[in-house]
Amino acid sequence: MQVIITMAGKGSRFSESGYTEPKPVVNMAGKPAIEYLVDAFPKEWNLIFAVGAHYKGSIVEKVLRNIRPEAQIIFSEHTERGPIDTVKAALPILNSNDPVMVSYCDYSLVWDPNDFLRVIADYDAAVVSYLGFHPTYFGPNSYCHLQVDGNRVTKLQEKVLFTDDIEKEVTSVGLYYFKNLATLVSALNEQEVQDLKYKTEFYTSLAIQALMNSQPEVKVLNYIVEHMVQTGTPSDTERFEFWHSVLIQNQEPGEFKFQHIIKEKQPTSFTPALFELEKVYWQKTFSELLDQKK
Repeated sequence: MQVIITMAGKGSRFSESGYTEPKPVVNMAGKPAIEYLVDAFPKEWNLIFAVGAHYKGSIVEKVLRNIRPEAQIIFSEHTERGPIDTVKAALPILNSNDPVMVSYCDYSLVWDPNDFLRVIADYDAAVVSYLGFHPTYFGPNSYCHLQVDGNRVTKLQEKVLFTDDIEKEVTSVGLYYFKNLATLVSALNEQEVQDLKYKTEFYTSLAIQALMNSQPEVKVLNYIVEHMVQTGTPSDTERFEFWHSVLIQNQEPGEFKFQHIIKEKQPTSFTPALFELEKVYWQKTFSELLDQKK
């Protein structure tokens, strides 16, 4: 399996919030954020870090070479078009016969890669997804959501829900599968032809939607994983650090440091019951995610 991990963004929300470390290497409980994602992929998989040229020679490049020395690193100029240009920069070094996954860099997941390889054998593409409570649902960010029929994806849309119940919403974790290079290239080309984007950004989710639009016979799997963690915003990393200090380091919880953020965005959503629900989520996170390194 070939995995392109896109890392060409500038992480402006972190720098604007006072972080001195670039987004992919922000410290989360003693590890750079990107390492939690890398640990989710078997070492025999071929990882390709498609990194912004602004990170060349930086701590980001150093960390990547340290955590997965055998991985390839390519550098791509940052554009306002989102993942599409970063993915395209990696195409020349891909093996045309092997399957390809495109992964964003700001999350991690708990899953069984071998089960995934078994299940996708009869599919042209796949979206790795999550179903259930997740603390980022408090806001303010939103993600790609899926409409499904059994195990098949029938529609994808960015930043807009398909249901009225977020816990029943099938949400992409940020990981997409294509059975070979030709399928990925076809999806990217169709995305540009159809101009499928959200604002200025050509998300990989919408490349799969473009592929389904142009080839209705394409089979796209909805592969639900048991757990996922977002690391893409300062509030994500603050949540991680807070719960790690309480549940792993056994520190007194004190004040929930971003309670004001939740109340500001969704005034009625934060209750003691939801706090306990989030506690259960993080207990699962630390019992499984931290033990996942292969």
